[in-house]
Amino acid sequence: MKKKSIIKTIERFVLELFLITSAIAIFLLIATVTWNSYSPRHNQAWGATFSIPYAHYLGLDWKNVFTNSMDDLGIRLFRIPVYWNTVERQQGTYDWTAYDWIVDEAEKRNASLVFVIGNRVPRWPECHPPEWVARLSDTKRNKAIESLLRETVLHFKEKQTIIRWQVENEPFLKFFGECPPLDEAFFKQEIALVRSLDPVRKIQVTESGELSSWLRGAQIGDVLGISVYRTVYNSLVGFGEYPFGETFYQIHCQCFLKISQNEIFLL
Repeated sequence: MKKKSIIKTIERFVLELFLITSAIAIFLLIATVTWNSYSPRHNQAWGATFSIPYAHYLGLDWKNVFTNSMDDLGIRLFRIPVYWNTVERQQGTYDWTAYDWIVDEAEKRNASLVFVIGNRVPRWPECHPPEWVARLSDTKRNKAIESLLRETVLHFKEKQTIIRWQVENEPFLKFFGECPPLDEAFFKQEIALVRSLDPVRKIQVTESGELSSWLRGAQIGDVLGISVYRTVYNSLVGFGEYPFGETFYQIHCQCFLKISQNEIFLL
């Protein structure tokens, strides 16, 4: 019996080793074919995400930072998070002053903007609801988010410097940020609402570059944004870096483009 057990253990080990080796071989084959077909784009557009609260956090004049980014650095493409807690401090009363200024300054310099709208937008803690939202039920909170989306799109849709909308930010990254649980059905309603209000502009959906297959976002949006964080922080282990380099993203992009027509932007 002991001999038979040893033989079965060896057979299982050989089978597992064969399966692992085969999987690695298939991956390397796909990677090699994909890599050989990869050619860098020469019309790449470089841009930046600009956050008013983050400029405040750094003790900077956010208006100077934005204009200097265009005048000194020559940036002409910006992703602009619209923070709910700054534009609707009182329910039903909207203040677009800061974002009107951004649009006007960008327009003067022929810069392009991607507005990020919704409850979850870039910068910690990811979700930025006004204080009054805490008193609402989930249903009423969703209605308030829909009102935010509607008012934002209707206010800015005539501004040609805004080239597309990003609805929410990395909505499928459930374990990161201080946010309510993802309601995927409601997220799709958000996309549908923005599309109905502005059928001309494309809608961008973002995914984690390292912790996602990218497929869910691509199925919902017109443009896929990939967040790339080479250095990350964890409260248990501190700072660390992902163990893979640019080749990982190049191969992932090429494999993804074989099955999707979405444009891809690294964020």
